[in-house]
Amino acid sequence: MSGEPGQEPRVRYRFPPLEQRGVIAGWRAGQVGAVAVSLILAVLSVRSRPSFSGVVIAVLLVGLGVAVAFWPIAGRTGEQWLPVVVHWGWAGATGRRVQVDRGPQCGTTVEFASDSDAGPIRVAGTPSTGPTSAFEGFEMIGSHPEDSGETGIGVIVDERARTVTAVLQLRGHSFALLGPVEQDARVAGWARVLASLARDGSAVHRLQWVESCLPDDG
Repeated sequence: MSGEPGQEPRVRYRFPPLEQRGVIAGWRAGQVGAVAVSLILAVLSVRSRPSFSGVVIAVLLVGLGVAVAFWPIAGRTGEQWLPVVVHWGWAGATGRRVQVDRGPQCGTTVEFASDSDAGPIRVAGTPSTGPTSAFEGFEMIGSHPEDSGETGIGVIVDERARTVTAVLQLRGHSFALLGPVEQDARVAGWARVLASLARDGSAVHRLQWVESCLPDDG
């Protein structure tokens, strides 16, 4: 809530900072492990070489551990790159980098419901043989945009993770040109949507907002 002196306070919505989850003080488990390992190696270095060279090696080890934990490279820190590199190397050693399954080349079989059927549109992947696909266990479900005259909702069901991800496209027009009363009403409506999704016992685990600004409807 904010406003000029002598005026009624305006309703404001401010996006919070990006979520930072961690095990200890916002540190991820990989960061804690990298720093802990560097400290252990530094102590062993000082104990094995109680001299100036041992102290220098210990400082370098601690600096290396901190760099691995916090220095981002192409958007990831060293401890985040480690499992990716290990998985990539293991896939190459076991021959799983080569996709020999012809299923992805065959595309996807789309089964549309009839016009008179009000049920959802179900998209089923083309069955194939060969190595297990990364998309096995996923099911795509879409709504009928023709029934409501609006853009449909895309839903991906992950049977293995037991999760459902829904994507909804929204469009807004000329919010900055609206009057204060209409702007406050829309912000309050958005607050009610968030409150309903964040209530205790809600099945929604995460809400992501992706914004794209275009010059016109073209």
